[in-house]
Amino acid sequence: CADDSLCPINSTCLENEGVCSNPMEQGCLKSILGEEYNARTCSSDDDVGADELGLCRPNVFDYPEIRILSQNWQEPTFFAWVLQIMLSEMGNVPVTIETNDKASFYDPVMNWDYAKKSYDYDALRAANDAPQNNCNVVEGPCAHVMSEVWSGQRQEWREAEQEGLIEPAGNNGRTASYNWYIPKFVAEEDPSLVSFYGLRGENNRRKLAQRFKRPVSWEQYCQEMSSDQCQTPDETALRPPQNAEEEASYFWEDSNSTTFSGFFRATPENDCETYPTNCTGHIVNYECTQSTFVVAQAHWLNISLKSSGPEANGAGGYPNAALLQIWRAAYATNSSVMMYYANTNPARLPFQGTPFEFQRILLPEPTAECLANRVSQEDRCSSDPIRQVGSPLGRCDNDLSSLKKYVIGSLRTNTFIQTEASRSPAYDMIGAMEISTLEMFSIMKLWQQEHSSERYYGSRYAVCHWVAQNIDALASKMVPPSYPRDHQVQSFYDDHPGLLYVALTFGGIALLAVLVCFALTWQWKKRMVIVYAQPEFLYVILMGLCLVAISAILHATPPSNGSCVARMWMTTLGFSMELVPLIVKVKAINYLFNQSVRNRRVKIDKKKLYKTVAAVMACVVVYLIVWTAVDPPAKQAEAVLTDAVNDGGGGKVQTFHFCASSTKYWHIASMAYLIVLLLTATVLATQSRNVDAGFKESKYLAAMIYSHFLFVLLRSLMFFFGGKVVKNNWGVVVAGVTSIFLSLDAIICMGIYFCPKFLVARNQGTYSSGGRASLARVQGFAARSARAFRSTRSLSSTAIRGSTDAPAIVPSEQEATKTESGGHSRPGEKSVCFKSNEAENDREGH
Repeated sequence: CADDSLCPINSTCLENEGVCSNPMEQGCLKSILGEEYNARTCSSDDDVGADELGLCRPNVFDYPEIRILSQNWQEPTFFAWVLQIMLSEMGNVPVTIETNDKASFYDPVMNWDYAKKSYDYDALRAANDAPQNNCNVVEGPCAHVMSEVWSGQRQEWREAEQEGLIEPAGNNGRTASYNWYIPKFVAEEDPSLVSFYGLRGENNRRKLAQRFKRPVSWEQYCQEMSSDQCQTPDETALRPPQNAEEEASYFWEDSNSTTFSGFFRATPENDCETYPTNCTGHIVNYECTQSTFVVAQAHWLNISLKSSGPEANGAGGYPNAALLQIWRAAYATNSSVMMYYANTNPARLPFQGTPFEFQRILLPEPTAECLANRVSQEDRCSSDPIRQVGSPLGRCDNDLSSLKKYVIGSLRTNTFIQTEASRSPAYDMIGAMEISTLEMFSIMKLWQQEHSSERYYGSRYAVCHWVAQNIDALASKMVPPSYPRDHQVQSFYDDHPGLLYVALTFGGIALLAVLVCFALTWQWKKRMVIVYAQPEFLYVILMGLCLVAISAILHATPPSNGSCVARMWMTTLGFSMELVPLIVKVKAINYLFNQSVRNRRVKIDKKKLYKTVAAVMACVVVYLIVWTAVDPPAKQAEAVLTDAVNDGGGGKVQTFHFCASSTKYWHIASMAYLIVLLLTATVLATQSRNVDAGFKESKYLAAMIYSHFLFVLLRSLMFFFGGKVVKNNWGVVVAGVTSIFLSLDAIICMGIYFCPKFLVARNQGTYSSGGRASLARVQGFAARSARAFRSTRSLSSTAIRGSTDAPAIVPSEQEATKTESGGHSRPGEKSVCFKSNEAENDREGH
């Protein structure tokens, strides 16, 4: 274009490119029917930020992009555009047209080009083999759909079906066949030409060679026929061609003015004087990749016709766009022409009622045997003339058959593996998409009304207007129930806010309780009951409970990648820091008591106990580091299809967020580890309770373990089944309930284990490291030991060596009170000597 006057309505001439802009770039329905319809969905063809500019809508449903294969004739291009409009504007699916940069309906400019291939099976194979059919990760051509396949591809589509490359080929709505045609005026001049009977045989060779001459391209005319390479305008060419497209053209118009009217000439191939047995007339044939059998038909019917197009394999086929140009050139120059053409191609419509109306030539009737022996595409495209002609059984005319469409074989599986709320409507819409022969004629009529030979500016208008006129019928036929959908991202506190506020409250209470326990333990750290319980171990346990309380609070707050990782670390480390020290301490108690039964002297080194705790915690930290590095819990999104209905009759999809790794096995392993800790603690607590009833801490430990088991079970049930029980925003419910379970777990644990100690410590005196305190410890322990074994055996003298500090022994709170008040062993009880560094400094303790 030179200015806007040469462009369609609402289109402007782009100065830098010299072409007209596409006024339907935002969407066909929006441009024709108004703001009632949304803009199209953005695709990989769009630049970053196109949604912010209002050119398209973001792909909020995260539907996989669909790519439709471009082919090299009009009808599949128009079919692909209708499908692209319906998917992108009514289904919210991103769609591109493959193998051709300017074939998309939403291309910024109005001009478009045909693809270079008719049937690109490699592009389908690339999409079928791509992970989740994602063409965006594939280099080179990649497509999910081929919109039009003719019967000449029967062998190829059967092989593709057997390979699993495509689903069983479905109908695209049209029935058609290829036939031989001549203009009506030629048939009137020589009626014998309308049947193969008047074409075949040597006696008709000269007639065909003289009548049907060969077309000349614009470049050939200027180089070979013009005296000054078309610098001087003549009746055929007004100027030389300006680009490769014009050079290869056989007819050209600029702004409805014929620039090159075409030219037909007799070549040596038409010279029957020089080549009486080899001369041929000309028939315009498609390239071998189309469903053409002209070479085989002409050979086996002995018809002296040959196509002389630029196809490289010697079969002489022409590009699809050239066929209509040649017919128009014949019309402009009143030349005879014979052509192999589709009987349903609407490009024939403008010639109806003129001398160049398409007149079909009759060939032998098609039979099942003939159709089964058609030459394959591989042989048609061979450079071997023998292979090109195939079997004589395949020489019949074409049958009227249903045109097919291909859908790659794995698209259905990868579609229905998704949840209902996340499932794209693309597969169902592609399957339902059909355009009948009459409907395609309607589109073509609109195109002819808008048509300009200069880059086909009217084609998009024709398709868009036809879709707008038939949108209700198309939507009813193609759009599945609950589509098109509205999308809503749920805020974390939109659903179940009460649950989350309760969870935050419990989490705050749990954290406050931990801080209070820290303060009381520190305040009463020298009280006997706290000393016997080992303050250092109590601090570690409280630190673990503090982490659990923090995890409970994090579960009740909106998830992020950081908070998801923090939840996992806090929960796993917290329970480890709580349970591992208890297990180590109880194991030491059991070992100490068992050795006393055997009258053996034992030295318990408290540093080893700390090292054991540290080693287990180190293993836990390593596991958490590996988990975080390999598959960290992250903020995940899940869509839920609600029962609500939007204004368009579709459904509403809500998206909520939650924390999860890509696999559940990491979390399962963490839960299994916690269960192992609880089982171990259960066994040790049971052993402690059975061995010495005087060790009253075993009772509290058992109760605490039972409580932990209960909450671990509840959290596991919520983790595995929460999403199945709760339909809407289950992630919030699971997080909130899990938060409450964690808080209650920590609170009850402190109530069972720490509160009894604080009640005793409140009335106790301060522990002293002198002989008085050592004596009290020995007396308390001796009394318990004597009572434990009085009925079974007599202990002589078991010396148990303690560590450098207080031993890992926890007497009952009652006995701790008694020994502090000066209680001693009852008469007749055997005392057990407890040797420690303190005792060595104060001999009164022995």
